[in-house]
Amino acid sequence: MIRTGDEDRFTAVSWLQTCTFCARAIESTREIHAEATVVEGTEESVEILKVYEFDEFGGGYPIDIRITETDGFSFDADGVLIHTEQGGSVDSRIELLHDGATWRLANLVRLEDIK
Repeated sequence: MIRTGDEDRFTAVSWLQTCTFCARAIESTREIHAEATVVEGTEESVEILKVYEFDEFGGGYPIDIRITETDGFSFDADGVLIHTEQGGSVDSRIELLHDGATWRLANLVRLEDIK
């Protein structure tokens, strides 16, 4: 989403009413594309660390994941580098909830913030 600016696929799998991470990610993407014409890098991979039992209280599945992202570079219309974003990895817990039609991302929190 960051590279292309296309929010549609991300929005389709996000439960924006509960996912503050999702809302921040969309806002950040809009800000980047308001300034930049071309965004390169920012490629992500996701590794599943642990899948928990169904959470009766929350109504979904908590899953611990590791998100790894490559360095990102934003350029203006003249090809001038205007922003760099250092890549790295972060371990997080996501909550997947079913909305009656499909599974959606209801939240994402860094593991260091919940342990």
